[in-house]
Amino acid sequence: KMQFHRGNLLLVLLAIQALISVHSFSPQLSLRPRHQVFRTKEAVICQLKAQGQESGKSLQNERDISSRKAFIAKSALTTGSALISFADYARADGPEAVKDASKDTLVMKTTAGTMTFEFWPEVAPKTVENFKKLANAGYFDGQAFHRIIKGFVIQGGDPNSKVGYGPSGTLEGADVNAVRKWGTGGPGDNIKAEFNPRKHEFGVLSMARSQDPDSAGSQFFVCLGALSSLDNKYTTFGTLVSGAEVLRKLGEAKTVRGDYPAERQGIESVRVGAPQ
Repeated sequence: KMQFHRGNLLLVLLAIQALISVHSFSPQLSLRPRHQVFRTKEAVICQLKAQGQESGKSLQNERDISSRKAFIAKSALTTGSALISFADYARADGPEAVKDASKDTLVMKTTAGTMTFEFWPEVAPKTVENFKKLANAGYFDGQAFHRIIKGFVIQGGDPNSKVGYGPSGTLEGADVNAVRKWGTGGPGDNIKAEFNPRKHEFGVLSMARSQDPDSAGSQFFVCLGALSSLDNKYTTFGTLVSGAEVLRKLGEAKTVRGDYPAERQGIESVRVGAPQ
């Protein structure tokens, strides 16, 4: 019996020792792989998040680039067939400028109403002189705004725009060959660029041109928003002092492909007025 008990005791002791060994090593053997897997999952999750963020950035960049390309393709202020492109514009309307009583004004009567502008001879003397000469000679009378881009600009000053629309004043029955010439006309001579610090903002008058900076003639545009990317690239020479509602109305005109107004937006007369 004593031997039996001793044997049983030995077995019990061996079993206890085995349990102690398992208890002392099992936590390490079990926790280490679980810990490693947990860390791996964390790493994978972080990596996926990073990839997702980068993918999101790439997608956004692609969208931005696509939008910018579409805008550049659409938004070029040109005279003739040359293309000048630019991007990033704001559509926020601005207030009319406060009129300087010492400066000449430009009164532009259109089919949408009358707009009055103030010249900036202190920053663009030759441009102002040229525009006043053309205006007082009746050069702009009977023309039309041949190009309108909502939230961007209205463009006029091309003598070719006097003809082209159909009998109803729309593009129905239009003279296609005449319409194709819109944006290519001018007075026959050009003036040198006078880029200056005045910003392209709502209501600002600026000269259109071709790729040559010194190619401005008679075509001009009026800004429908803040267009900072045009600053120091086109000659600003005046600003709107009355008739903001008329400018906005013109800027909202329905257009067709090529930014041509579907219905004629006429320039009835343009004259220089003395300081009041």
